[in-house]
Amino acid sequence: MNLVRGQSAVDDCRRHINSLNRPDYQIEAILAAYACAVIYAELEAQVINCVAARASRGSDDPHVVAWSRISARKLVRSIKISELAGIAGHFHPDCKRKFHEDLLSEDKAAWDQIVTNRHGVAHDQDDASTISSMTFNEVESAFARVEAVIICFRGSLG
Repeated sequence: MNLVRGQSAVDDCRRHINSLNRPDYQIEAILAAYACAVIYAELEAQVINCVAARASRGSDDPHVVAWSRISARKLVRSIKISELAGIAGHFHPDCKRKFHEDLLSEDKAAWDQIVTNRHGVAHDQDDASTISSMTFNEVESAFARVEAVIICFRGSLG
């Protein structure tokens, strides 16, 4: 798996930050918020794909595949770790257990940072004057770990 959109956003933002003559923390905060929003959208799409693929696995019926895709979009309303575990549990309690057991705490923390930062920006939580609760370096570090959560989630679904 390759998170192309997220990587492109991170790379573009990093190039812009590096081109500045001096550090500009307001611009960095805006770019961190932007990168988190792009990463979040791509992660959400990956989660939906995992759920839809698992729900339609083994079926060559295009109606089952279409139904699985639509159902996955309706089911996945949030991609917080607790929500992902709940979705895995819809398949079977063992799937939820496996997700929790296989998930590294560092990967969970990175995922939660990006999701929480995106939620804060998108839903105007806490202090409205705060553009991002993460620095761009933190976004880059967290982004490097989030793919592991998708792999763990997909694996937990069997």
